[in-house]
Amino acid sequence: MAKSPLELYQQAFKLHGQGQIQEAVILYKEIIKQFPDANESAYAAVQLEKVMADEVAESVGRRPNILRRLFALVVILLLLAIGGMQFYLYSRLERQVDNLETTVRSMAKMLQETRKQSSITRDRSRSNDLPQSRATDQAKTVPAVQNPESMKR
Repeated sequence: MAKSPLELYQQAFKLHGQGQIQEAVILYKEIIKQFPDANESAYAAVQLEKVMADEVAESVGRRPNILRRLFALVVILLLLAIGGMQFYLYSRLERQVDNLETTVRSMAKMLQETRKQSSITRDRSRSNDLPQSRATDQAKTVPAVQNPESMKR
């Protein structure tokens, strides 16, 4: 028994309202195919456009979710990379600071040793210079006092 376009449309619309979209689409297409001149055919075409618009809206709505998830994943990966890079650079900086501290300590020790050597050398030269200068001073002053005749000349 063939159904009228109105009966088919009512059945399709009921299925559509119940969420059985695929079954409703089949009936809407059948109405358009079997009864192209009926008013129900125009209504069925409108309902098909609505279904397609809903599908497009859903797919567009899903893409941002996918893009959001992808963006979140990229942000997380970037944060991990930055954290890893920061850890690497910090540990490298610590090694450089340790090396620099070791170098400064070594140079300070070398400077102390140099100052000790310089102080020892200076003390030795002073001790060597003092008796000679005193002897020289005595030689200069003693003849003048002991030998007054040398001044007369």
